[in-house]
Amino acid sequence: MVVDKGQDKRVESYSAFGPPFENPPVSKTGLEDTLRKAGVTDVVVVGLAYDYCVKCTAIDAAKAGFGVTLLENGTRAVDQSKEALDGIRRELEVHGVRIKRD
Repeated sequence: MVVDKGQDKRVESYSAFGPPFENPPVSKTGLEDTLRKAGVTDVVVVGLAYDYCVKCTAIDAAKAGFGVTLLENGTRAVDQSKEALDGIRRELEVHGVRIKRD
């Protein structure tokens, strides 16, 4: 499946699940429904950029009830400072995302 995100010029879409609008759900990608129909319960997240698309996708997956593991060696942030990376990790952990660092 190819997920086309960011196709609606009216909204910013970092997450592979679609923009963060829940009511009404604007420009959703259909990824959540596709994963559920396939019986998927856990997802692994990698990609670019860690501090934008990867973070938002992982958080949305967790909010949707999937078990989420983020492979840090499979991503890279725009802001590589220790403070920024630590902040991303804290935000992900608050949402229940497991971070694998090696």
